[in-house]
Amino acid sequence: MLPRPKPVRTIQILLLSIACGLLVYGVFGRNNLVNKTKHTPSGPPPISPTGEAAPTVSVTQTTQPTRGPTPTKTPTNEDQTLLSFLYPGGHRETQSITSLSLTSSDGPEAITTWYKETIRKYSFQTKSFVQTNSNGNIANLLVARSARYEIRVNITKTPHDSLTKIAVALQTY
Repeated sequence: MLPRPKPVRTIQILLLSIACGLLVYGVFGRNNLVNKTKHTPSGPPPISPTGEAAPTVSVTQTTQPTRGPTPTKTPTNEDQTLLSFLYPGGHRETQSITSLSLTSSDGPEAITTWYKETIRKYSFQTKSFVQTNSNGNIANLLVARSARYEIRVNITKTPHDSLTKIAVALQTY
């Protein structure tokens, strides 16, 4: 007889699959929306039939219209490098031309807030932020795209980790 899969692992896989699906849909399927904001509030987690807290998911997606010249700062190659997305409280684990791996003793919420503000600072037109917390397993995925760049930030932490892990990838078009 085969062993039964652990329900927590199954929930994690299901939750990550849903988050990735929402992210792909948000980035590619909803690009025609203008100035729409969708936010699913997260309250106290509902209790599943097994008695465990069900996972909570918070999704925020915003799309800004493409406009003519504006007085806002436009990022240049010099200031929109991968190092522009180096979290100030992070310790570099690995780095390449297009990716960066960090760890930090800061909490995932503070790190996620810093990256959201940094993404907004560079005026990306399309942004998709997916924040997931399932039994203390945190997986936040932030993706933003402009005409020339796409930034992906994965922020993860498990209840057993003392450090938060950050993976950043910057693609130029």
